[in-house]
Amino acid sequence: MSGWIGRAFACELHVDTPAGRLLRRCLDAIDRLKYRHWPDTEIADEIILAMPPEVAEVYLTEDALPLHSCADCGFRVPLTPDTNRRPARRHFDSCPLCGGKVATTPTSTAARQKSRAAVKIQAYLRRCAMRAVTFSRFGGPEVLEVMDLPEPQPGPGQVRIHVAAATVNPTDIGFRSGRQSAQLNDLQPPYIPGMELAGTVDAVGSDTNWSIGDRVMAIVIPRRPEGGAMAESVIVPSNSVARVPEGSSLEEAATLPMNGLTVRRALDLLGLKPGETLAVTGAAGAVGGYGVELGVAAGLRVIAVAGPADEALLTKLGAESVIPRGDDVAGRIRELVPGGVDGLLDAAVIGAPILPAVRDGGGMAVVRGFEGDTERGIAIHQVRVSDYAENHEALDGLGQLVSHGKLTLRVAEAFPPERVGEAQSRLEAGGVRGRLIIVF
Repeated sequence: MSGWIGRAFACELHVDTPAGRLLRRCLDAIDRLKYRHWPDTEIADEIILAMPPEVAEVYLTEDALPLHSCADCGFRVPLTPDTNRRPARRHFDSCPLCGGKVATTPTSTAARQKSRAAVKIQAYLRRCAMRAVTFSRFGGPEVLEVMDLPEPQPGPGQVRIHVAAATVNPTDIGFRSGRQSAQLNDLQPPYIPGMELAGTVDAVGSDTNWSIGDRVMAIVIPRRPEGGAMAESVIVPSNSVARVPEGSSLEEAATLPMNGLTVRRALDLLGLKPGETLAVTGAAGAVGGYGVELGVAAGLRVIAVAGPADEALLTKLGAESVIPRGDDVAGRIRELVPGGVDGLLDAAVIGAPILPAVRDGGGMAVVRGFEGDTERGIAIHQVRVSDYAENHEALDGLGQLVSHGKLTLRVAEAFPPERVGEAQSRLEAGGVRGRLIIVF
């Protein structure tokens, strides 16, 4: 039984709770199906096809099997059906929910028929279940857990992707910690983090140009009922998907969509022309590295700001000059470009102190907001990757640059879903070069 369905049973007497309301909706749906009694097991296939997995699971526990009842909390534990059609004789010493005493209910012929039919439903539910990284309360990495959830089904204009890898990113940490709680509206837990992934299309809705078996990468906005990218199966709009770059693995491709589209949006907002100068702070990081390479690919003169240890990396990525980070970064940029740079991508989130590096009337792209006032007519561009979440052309263009050797995909380390908390902690500690990924 998946964790959220289990919570629904635990709260079934408290109807005015999200879990209790979920249980009530499931049982109402069962009533509408008119399958409260199963005269024989032949009807089981029809029931399986008619019921959503989450409804079938509630029906399985509520009606389909002979049950044990806990004397303390009332939780009902399904018996294991006997394969030789004798009454099921499995006994529990204690309730798996509260540890209380469990009493066995009598088993009838009708109950045994339901037991055999329920085996089919159990198999169906196993096929329809997926693992997902989730959290149901805000806090530190300890609130993250891997749960079994129903596999989503694509609607019109959507595709379902069997996920090979999803990345760990700062937005996940903000989501988990509660800093984005004001943006959740009526979204209910469990929440699934993750903003980008790569995998294989395994189901398609109508009005899409994708086919089952296509190797793809996609950007995902996690603050939605379907959740984010950290699950074995994820549905996304077809325009959020592009083919995996030629010669790249699925793990590598998962690192491109979010940060690549962030930089693509930033450069489009800055609107610089070939030959103009772009400065990039935090240039050795994920966003900054793409800023350097996409700037070079656009014919810009790129000045990178980073630690001395990253100079060789940034020179390889194409930066014309590498300036050590520190208190007087703006002054050192002005020494290289006395009139100031035409545009600046502030991937290090320095903010107002870096404005003196920009020429009068230039532009600065910021990725996490800007506090304070601008100066000298400098335009501040707020970059929201969600603006390009369904920009297939932009994502596909990034993939082509990778295929042509103009963008570098960097994987720092891979983790299984069960170690996602460790991966987030490492990202929070800083200093990661490349991306941390969760591999399913």
